[in-house]
Amino acid sequence: EEYNEIFGMLQEQTGRLSHLAEILLDMTGLQTVERSDTISLAALTEEVFCDLDPVAEKHQVRLIQTDGDCTVTGSYILLYRAVYNLVENAIKYNRPSGSVTVSIHSAESAVLEVTDTGIGISPENQEKICGQIPQPRHGRCRSGACSCKRDCQTAQRPGKSNPEQRKRQYHCPDTA
Repeated sequence: EEYNEIFGMLQEQTGRLSHLAEILLDMTGLQTVERSDTISLAALTEEVFCDLDPVAEKHQVRLIQTDGDCTVTGSYILLYRAVYNLVENAIKYNRPSGSVTVSIHSAESAVLEVTDTGIGISPENQEKICGQIPQPRHGRCRSGACSCKRDCQTAQRPGKSNPEQRKRQYHCPDTA
């Protein structure tokens, strides 16, 4: 029995180290990612919704994409990852029968906005959005908003980010 307990602990630690190695390799590769894809933000959002539909169903959260589209030039994979992370967190930290809405519009630049009916980020933690924020249900820490911001800014030319409670906007240069 003690052997199984130790073996289980070793497996868990190996998994954590493997995940950390993946993150580090991923981060070093960000500088070499090609940023010349022409990307429809509406089509990208549709793909993210398709991939996260089972998660949304499990959490009883409705996914809504409003009309609107913008085309940007950048890295498809990094923008996909940023939008995926935002929508996934909006699902996970939502309430049953809640919703996640993605709106895309053009102002001075392309804007992709994710809003949800979840618990939001407390005002005192909004200032620390890129630091470690305790997860309300699990007690661990996360910095997903920061990695989304980094992915968006790395995928595009530098943009602006305006994180707000239950509302996340990412401004990207408009190319079309």
